Amino acid sequence: VRIFYDLDKQFSAIAVVGIGDECLSYNETEQIDEWKEAIRLASATGCRALQDLYIRTIFVESFGHAESSAEGCGMGVWMYQELKNQEKQKNVPRLELYDVRSKEWAKLMGFNAYLAAAKGSCEPPVFLEAVYYGCEPDVAPIVLVGKGVTFDSGGLCRKDYQEMQHMRGDMAGAACVVATCRAVAALQLPINLRCLIPLLESLPGPCAMKPGDIVRAKNGKSTLIETTDFDGRLGLADAFCYASNYNPKVVVSVATMRPEMRQTLGIAATGVFSNNDVLYEQMRVASIHTGDRSVDVGNCCRILAAPCAAAAFLREFLPPCDWLHMDTYSVNMTEGDTVSYLRRGMTGRPTRTLIEFLAQFACKSNAAESGQQAPAS
Repeated sequence: VRIFYDLDKQFSAIAVVGIGDECLSYNETEQIDEWKEAIRLASATGCRALQDLYIRTIFVESFGHAESSAEGCGMGVWMYQELKNQEKQKNVPRLELYDVRSKEWAKLMGFNAYLAAAKGSCEPPVFLEAVYYGCEPDVAPIVLVGKGVTFDSGGLCRKDYQEMQHMRGDMAGAACVVATCRAVAALQLPINLRCLIPLLESLPGPCAMKPGDIVRAKNGKSTLIETTDFDGRLGLADAFCYASNYNPKVVVSVATMRPEMRQTLGIAATGVFSNNDVLYEQMRVASIHTGDRSVDVGNCCRILAAPCAAAAFLREFLPPCDWLHMDTYSVNMTEGDTVSYLRRGMTGRPTRTLIEFLAQFACKSNAAESGQQAPAS
């Protein structure tokens, strides 16, 4: 990137970024639209360079695809601001239609697996439920389930300190689901959406579950606790059982499940498991458009098969419907040296892909109901 000054009276500085080959398009091998990704990178690089000069207002060129340019610059200039002074923080839209369920409610509902995972902490678990109605209330909803372990020490089977440094990010799935719900509401997509987020903290307290314990989930299935480090999936199991109350059209679960996913895919893509090939193909196409790729990892080798085993466990509690499970362990963090629009730390991936998937799903569903052909994505 190069910065030029005083070229135009309207702008104090102009950032010029090389966008690369004009003939870029969809790369079948890499499963990405390289043209859109180049636009995101160029937009983010230029905006960050101007941001470093403390320029308050930046005008961004569309580069031939305004959506990709907006995504790049929007993510590129974003900075963590929770600890800033209150007057310097930006207003964040509030999500109004939600319920916060207490520990007592979870007991009444029979969420024994979820409660067992949270027993070691003095912080009570909270089950968050958010709802968006974009069409008639009797239309079957899409259910999003996000893993919300606010801190994962591994319980009595404690993680090592290096791994534990990043375990505040074990609620990345929950954050992705909340962000997606906000975006769907802002876009007013014609779908019904129900978000289920079991929030808990996993610590080795005096009441913590132990290896050898047997817990019974809401659907009556019993689970032998071989290691307390698999706490997140217990919360998801009861959330899956609860989702059956709504007769969902599709269930999409988002979770940082297993570190082996990063060994399998690096930071290139989110691992996806599905019981419906057509549904997975829709997610794959959505990921091509956003550049935040998703890959079917149903055929991992045995050595790295822990993510597959986790998905197989969750399937035991799934309602009778189509299902997509996104294991985001490989993409939830970055050192900031991969792409210019992702700063060091938690990435928020694959939120954009999930939003794009829901938008395309809504489009295809409406086209099918009206008997028309859905427009090409």
